[in-house]
Amino acid sequence: MKNRILCVLIVIASFMQFSGCGFHHGENYLLYAPYKGYFGAAYVTIDHECSAEDRAVAEQIVADAEKVLAYTGAAENADPNVGELSRYYMFSEEKPIREVRCGVTLITANIYHKTGYIWAAYYVNRFDSAGSMLHAAGDRDNPVLCYWKIKKDDGDRWVVAKILEAV
Repeated sequence: MKNRILCVLIVIASFMQFSGCGFHHGENYLLYAPYKGYFGAAYVTIDHECSAEDRAVAEQIVADAEKVLAYTGAAENADPNVGELSRYYMFSEEKPIREVRCGVTLITANIYHKTGYIWAAYYVNRFDSAGSMLHAAGDRDNPVLCYWKIKKDDGDRWVVAKILEAV
């Protein structure tokens, strides 16, 4: 009888471990918990520990995102090869952008074959020549959480194919 009880307890403990019932979520999961419902099932991946190879790819995409956010030039001179990151460009001929304060933080990434995802957080503040704010998304202390689905394009370059963000 004791063996049966012990076996049942082991089975229950195993089930809890592998089903997530006994799983302790990491720092990012807890930090961004208010956004959990917005991101749905993808949210559980926010604490994925990425490999050095995945991090290298993600850091290049983060650099592209920072370049796009900081861009102050004309639309015709903007880099068109940034995939869906192009939505972060802002062009203003009426009130030209004079100063940009921005930053992107890589949270994690996971790449498999020619697709993957990146969790990142960014902020951007754009100002005109008078110092008036033209546009803001998040700030240094409360950045915008985003989930970027990435893929390799025809030229074998990684680009963002889809963006989900909690704004």
